[in-house]
Amino acid sequence: MTAPTGFGAPPTTAPSFDEHSLNRIGIAEFDWPFAPTLPGPSKCGSVKFPEIDFSELKVDQQKAAGTDKAKTKINGVECNKGSFELHWTRHLDDQALPMLQQLDPGGPRKGVPQEVRHPFFTLVSLQAVLFVGIKVKMAGDHRVATMKWEEWNDPPTAVAGSTTTPTQASEWTPDQGGGVLGSKGPPARVSKGFNPGSAAAPATSPK
Repeated sequence: MTAPTGFGAPPTTAPSFDEHSLNRIGIAEFDWPFAPTLPGPSKCGSVKFPEIDFSELKVDQQKAAGTDKAKTKINGVECNKGSFELHWTRHLDDQALPMLQQLDPGGPRKGVPQEVRHPFFTLVSLQAVLFVGIKVKMAGDHRVATMKWEEWNDPPTAVAGSTTTPTQASEWTPDQGGGVLGSKGPPARVSKGFNPGSAAAPATSPK
């Protein structure tokens, strides 16, 4: 996957809160739920936002001498943070589990910010997040993944070896195959390690 060069300016208009938009979420190349047209609501995935924090202003009230009022000093703005829940049944396991494996904070995309698309994220002018925790609960056929996230902003100065650009959407769809845990999962990540067939391959000593 080619690393994106970044995003444009955050949206400035209020999002539309229609039912269809609220029940879907985009995360990098994934669109959830994968199969909203399956017969029966129990077989469709859904998304719920139990909480989302707006940015918090960091304020320092500096005391003044005598009868003067304290002076207010602004020390920046805290990043947004929150969580959302992905709900599905076992019928979507072969699609949901490979996606979670890719988004695992300690997995193949560890420390890599992900593009997100949902009206609540538009509401707080947020385009990319870091997933800092994922918890999955299973009860019978029902599954819930709680996705804990924090806002991502490009650092002011790029540091050699650091990741500064989110993973954006691609054309991948679940029916293309190549999954890690099943035939309908996301494509496997390509290793950037040594390629034996490349020109950089070390010469093999003759026996």
